[in-house]
Amino acid sequence: MKINEILFEGHKKIDLDWVRENCSQAIERYNKGYKMYRGDQLFEGKAVLMTARNKSREAAHAMSNLHTNIINNSSEFKNFPKREIVMSTFPEKAKNYGSLYVCLPVNGAMIGIVPDDDVFTGFKDIKGSLGIFYRRLENEFLPYLEQWTRENFWSVRSTNKLFRELHQNASQQDIEDLVEALEDILANDILYPYKQALADCVKQGSGKPLFALFTNEGWESVAISQFETQGNHEVWTDSPVVLLNHEDIDLVVSAST
Repeated sequence: MKINEILFEGHKKIDLDWVRENCSQAIERYNKGYKMYRGDQLFEGKAVLMTARNKSREAAHAMSNLHTNIINNSSEFKNFPKREIVMSTFPEKAKNYGSLYVCLPVNGAMIGIVPDDDVFTGFKDIKGSLGIFYRRLENEFLPYLEQWTRENFWSVRSTNKLFRELHQNASQQDIEDLVEALEDILANDILYPYKQALADCVKQGSGKPLFALFTNEGWESVAISQFETQGNHEVWTDSPVVLLNHEDIDLVVSAST
């Protein structure tokens, strides 16, 4: 049987023998009960070799790519793979996103492990859902900054630009007024615990105090050969990953034992 390799220049075929040879470490982990899954609507149950894109991953169900940009670019996550191909250790979670596949990263792949079932609840310094955090920033906080900026993008680079433009174009009194207004803007709100960090962003003309909330406490990065995570965790890699349905994984595993 052949496997479709998804490439920008087209498709090519890969034998299951190739999978047994090049994903032997993931197969060994699978046989010991350390499994990864992905739900996907694109491949209609067909086995594929999924490769990372040559650009930053776009969040499929998030209002912002800020967390992905921080994982991919900050020194806090320098020993982690880029967040490109997202998977789960829990099949019931994965199949919410489409046809269920077993994932076999290629030999030598590094695996990032979120300490919870979703990146949105994995950052310990951000209380509750990251999605709510983003919405409150957009709806309650950033509108005040937009008074002094011509544009409002939402990424690590452009958020820094937003704070810089505010710092450059607003008077000192404007900045002091904004910091004071935080008390009213954030009163009894999900963002209130981050009042000081947001105030520092305004004062310094930099998003760094905000980005510092995205720490790697409880997160792990391990080689596929050492992967031993079970339960319900989001995991990811930037290496190629073979996606197999249950019939195909049985063929691969039975021939490898």
